[in-house]
Amino acid sequence: MALQLANLATAALLILLAVCRTRKLLAQRQAFQDALNSERERAQITLASIGQAVISTSSDGRLDYMNAVAERLLARTFELASGKPIASLFKLIDKDNGVEETQWIELLLAGEPRRSNARPRLLQRADGSVVPVALTGAPLLVSGQVVGAVLAFHDMTREQDYIERLSWQASHDGLTGLANRRDFES
Repeated sequence: MALQLANLATAALLILLAVCRTRKLLAQRQAFQDALNSERERAQITLASIGQAVISTSSDGRLDYMNAVAERLLARTFELASGKPIASLFKLIDKDNGVEETQWIELLLAGEPRRSNARPRLLQRADGSVVPVALTGAPLLVSGQVVGAVLAFHDMTREQDYIERLSWQASHDGLTGLANRRDFES
């Protein structure tokens, strides 16, 4: 009888220890989940406040995320664009020669980063309108594996307007609007 009571007491103590340890582990898990949710919210607020359009894709080139600037740039809401292939949302066209760039997303998903260059590209929306943009892209790597890509677009419309205005001012008289002497002689 004494041995049975000792076994029951030991079993109750072990159960009590297991319950306490489980509660502690669940509290730790909840704390980790809260910290993860806080970081996720902070990252989303940061991306939403950036002045550039930010888009992320899955490993197969489908849209995972885009901020409000990207929604305005693409003239499409995230709800309508989510899960669609990037190639169906817009096209990138070389501004100088008018040739569509088709391999850029495949190169990113293959792990090759894309740096912005001085020449802006034309982003052709699904509705056919175009916007001059500078593009920077990088593959998303997790444990050395490409799990997607991040694209950052800078709308170059204001810069292009400014350049055109400066060019016009350099070749025309500000008062009369006529070509200046240098432009007239050339």
